Amino acid sequence: MSAEEETKKPSAEAPHPAPLPEGERDTKGSPSDGAAKGTSGGAKRARIGLNVGLMSALALVLFLIANYLSFRWYDRWDWTSDELYTLSQRSKQVLGRINKRIDVYVFVSRGDTMFADLKELFTRYGAETHRLKVEFVDPDLNPTRFQLLSQRLGVRSGQTPQGQTITDVAIAVSSGERRWFITRDDLQDVEIGGEEGAPRPEMTGFKAEQALTSAIVHVQSSRVTKICFTKGHGEWAVSGFGERGLGHVREDLRPDNYETEEIETRGRSEIPRGCDAVAVIGPQRPFDEAEAGSLRAYVTGGGNLLLALDPVLDRASQGRSRMMPSGLESLARELGVRVDDALVLEADEGHRLDPNLVEVFVATNYGQHPLVSGFGEAPLAFVSTRAVRPADGSSATAVVTTTDEAWAETDIAGLVEGRNPERGDTDVRGPVPLVVATEAPAPSGNARRGQNAARPRGGRVVVIGDADFLNTDFFRQPLVVNRDFTLATFAWLTQREELVAIGAKPARSGSLNLTEGDLSKLFLYVVVLMPFAALVLGGATWLSRRS
Repeated sequence: MSAEEETKKPSAEAPHPAPLPEGERDTKGSPSDGAAKGTSGGAKRARIGLNVGLMSALALVLFLIANYLSFRWYDRWDWTSDELYTLSQRSKQVLGRINKRIDVYVFVSRGDTMFADLKELFTRYGAETHRLKVEFVDPDLNPTRFQLLSQRLGVRSGQTPQGQTITDVAIAVSSGERRWFITRDDLQDVEIGGEEGAPRPEMTGFKAEQALTSAIVHVQSSRVTKICFTKGHGEWAVSGFGERGLGHVREDLRPDNYETEEIETRGRSEIPRGCDAVAVIGPQRPFDEAEAGSLRAYVTGGGNLLLALDPVLDRASQGRSRMMPSGLESLARELGVRVDDALVLEADEGHRLDPNLVEVFVATNYGQHPLVSGFGEAPLAFVSTRAVRPADGSSATAVVTTTDEAWAETDIAGLVEGRNPERGDTDVRGPVPLVVATEAPAPSGNARRGQNAARPRGGRVVVIGDADFLNTDFFRQPLVVNRDFTLATFAWLTQREELVAIGAKPARSGSLNLTEGDLSKLFLYVVVLMPFAALVLGGATWLSRRS
């Protein structure tokens, strides 16, 4: 047997394959076996594709849910040192109770120093409620939209010599028919700083949260703050702009969100409902007892009263000139204020604006009262003023007084006849009070309808011996504080300062001041030395590798 045949001969020790069962002989290794494998692989791929599709759809749904939740409920971190943009708990409570849409129009340009601060603050407000709709309107870039809104909202505007638009309102808040205006002074405290010879305004306090939250509270409220001015006795007219007109006062009260109304007291048994304060400005004819009684009931019921009683001379009274009564002297006395039949004479030449002792003078002495807090020694102008003072034993406070050199002259006939006035024993010695404020005891029953029923209080009263301090010439004169004093008086009377207790946040400047020398050094280091050092290091590295 050859070697080749020897290798082809099966080994005796090699095992023989076991015979297959008869039922498997025809199927094992048949063509149908490949088809079965193909069907199984297709089903598996289909299941894998279905799982991938379901997982992708689920991931997409989770992604959309996460985006929606992050859009509706998200948190922002305030990294400023004084948490300038962090909302107080009071603001969050107010925003959480908003039940209707509130539109906010911001008339601040992008170049304004407050723009970024307001943008961030409104983002914080938007995170608390979706009912606040904020629109920034640049009066210079979008004049058409600004004109439309200013006409609809009643916002006044003007032009600077450089052609820029300025407004008396920085932010307007509106809800339905209710409106509330916020001025720039409401948003920030400003001091003049900078280097000598180059002063510039610097924000020292950020008050925007207080102003905005207060505005939201007001437009959500069902009431407005209304000042009612009496008429029918020759008083100054709210609708007039000329002599003895208060149109300029009404216009300046409007941005502070007051409504004004003239009321007739003659023939009425009570003051109309809804008057937060009643103002009697310069009556020429006396009030009768019934009218004085209605004012008395109003104040003792929690109402607020301003009496500006000009001295009216009765030149033909039994042959002697005297002070004509206003009919409200007894009411003022019951409230703790004494109105004298005497004219204030200011003898200090530094406080007289007119050679005549009786005419125009200024007062710079203010008492310890919130009505004049912060006035310092700013001058307040008066004309032909009647003396008023706290009654003996009352809690009334002298808010503004004359100098020690002044006195109140009781010899009215001598003044009318032109005799030189001299200080007498019957005269009121200086300093003579010009403005007196008091607060009546709280009513024993429920608060007057139209007042805050949850906080019953006594009425607040301010008595001034002059109405000419409201003259438009004084009101628009920046050297005197007649306008500020008037607005402060109405704010104190109506307790507007107690609306929302959110303090101003200190704003620390983070600016970097560079001198010309600093800029030269910066240019040398950044533009010259740093690139030169990079070139030297690069050249040294290249030479070391070549070697």
